[in-house]
Amino acid sequence: MKPASDGSKALLLKYGSLVAFCLQNTMAPIVFRYAMTETTEAERASTAAVLFVTEMGKCVLSFLLLTAEEGFSMPRVLRTLHEDAFQNRSNSLKLGVPAVIYAIQNALLQVSSGNLPAAVWHVSYQGKILAVALMSMLLLGKTLKRLQWLSLFIMGAGIATVELSNAEEKNLDSMANAAEQNFMLGLSMVAAACFCSAFAGVFTEKMFKQIGSENQKKISLWLQNCVLSVWSMLIALAAFTLQQIQLSSAQDGSGDFSLLRGFTMKIWALVALNSVGGMLVAMAIKYADNILRGFSSAFATVNGALLSVHTFGFVIRPSFVLGMAMVLASALMYGGVLKLPCESLNQDVRLCASRIGEDAASCKPKATLSSVGNPQDDDLREAKQMKEEV
Repeated sequence: MKPASDGSKALLLKYGSLVAFCLQNTMAPIVFRYAMTETTEAERASTAAVLFVTEMGKCVLSFLLLTAEEGFSMPRVLRTLHEDAFQNRSNSLKLGVPAVIYAIQNALLQVSSGNLPAAVWHVSYQGKILAVALMSMLLLGKTLKRLQWLSLFIMGAGIATVELSNAEEKNLDSMANAAEQNFMLGLSMVAAACFCSAFAGVFTEKMFKQIGSENQKKISLWLQNCVLSVWSMLIALAAFTLQQIQLSSAQDGSGDFSLLRGFTMKIWALVALNSVGGMLVAMAIKYADNILRGFSSAFATVNGALLSVHTFGFVIRPSFVLGMAMVLASALMYGGVLKLPCESLNQDVRLCASRIGEDAASCKPKATLSSVGNPQDDDLREAKQMKEEV
C-alpha cells in the first residue's frame, strides 16, 4: 500500500507543479500589463515599493520552506541561519551582487510591461536564453553545440520577426497610460532585463561553484533565497527612500509618501504572482522532468498570447505567429526537448579567440556547455536563483 501511496503522491506533485507553473507563466504578462496600465505613472505605485513588498513575500515564503526543510524545528532553523548565514558572512555578502542586478531586472520588467503588448513582452523576454548563452561563454568559458547555435540564430530571427510584426492592442486607447507608452523604450528595457538576468545567473553559478570547491557543506536553497531577498529588500527600500526625498523636495513636503501609496488590487495581484513564481519554478524543476516543463512553458506562452486577445484586444498577425513559433521551437531545441536527426549538430563548436602571445590552436575550452546546453543544469541554476522567472 505504501509504494502505491507514494506513487500517487509523486504523480500529484509532478502534474500539480506543472499545472501551477503553466498557470503562473500564462498569467504573469497579463497581470503585469493590467497593473502597469491602470493608472498614469504619477498615480501608479512606486516601482521600488512594489519590489520591496514582493521581496518581503519571497523572503517569508522561503523562510517557511526552510522551516519545513528543517522538520518544523525552530532550534534547527535558528542554528542553520546562524551557521550558514551569519557566521558565513563572506558568502552572504557575495549574494549582494546578484541581488542588485536582480532588483534592476525586476524593475525593468515591471516598467517595460507598461510599454509593450503583453504577448510581445512575453515572447521578447525569451531572449534571456541568448543572453545566458553569451554570458556563459564569456564568463565561464563554456561551449555550445551546433544545434544550440542553430537554435540561437532561429530565436534571434524569431524575436526580430515578432518586433517587426506591428503588433498592437485594440484596447490601447482605454488604458490610463496610453499617452505615455513607448514601444521602443519597452523593448530596450526587456533587452536590458534579459542581460541583467543572464549576468546575475551566470555570476551566481560561478560563485556557487567557488563556494562548493571551498566548502563541501551544502547550503540550503531556501536559505540562499532568503539572503537574496533580504539584500533586494534593502536595495528597494533605499531606492524608495531616495525617491520619496526627491518627491518631497519637489512638492514642498505635501502629498502621500507612504510605502503602499497606489497599491490597488491589480498591484497586489502582481506582487503575489511574482512572489510565488520562483517557488513554482523550483517545484516544477524538482518534481517534473525537463521535457514536460519545456512544453509547459511553451504552452503558457501560447496561452498568454491567446488570452491577451480577449483581455487587451491583441491583434494576432501571421508574422507574429511565425515569430512566436520560431522562438518557441528554438527554445525547445536549445533545451534538448526537440532533437534533429543529424549527428553532426550535436558536436561542440569551440569559439576560442586567441589571446595576445598565444596561438589559437593552443587555446583549450574550460568546459563544455553543460549548464547551458544541458537543460537540467539550466534548471538547477534557475532553481538556485529563484528570481529568473516572471
